[in-house]
Amino acid sequence: MPTTTISIDLYCESAKSPRSSYRLFVDGELLTERNWIWPTYETYIKENIEVNVGPGEHTVKVDRCWPDCKFGFKNVYVNNQLINNSSKLVQELTFTV
Repeated sequence: MPTTTISIDLYCESAKSPRSSYRLFVDGELLTERNWIWPTYETYIKENIEVNVGPGEHTVKVDRCWPDCKFGFKNVYVNNQLINNSSKLVQELTFTV
């Protein structure tokens, strides 16, 4: 099974405590959990993900670890092809390989 590369720009929309953190999933499988330590108004993280998935529909999702923060992403690329060019942040997106 070939490797699929996914790139997203991940933003923290709001954080009311210093313990803000998020989890990133593909098809329900946890890929990473990170703490957010940067100012929310000027910073985003470019997450570069490599997964082994078969042909078909798949889902990438970000979830907050604490209720007092909110995360979202945009500028989603799958295998270097832009699949979401909306300026609106989303928490979940389905893509096809």
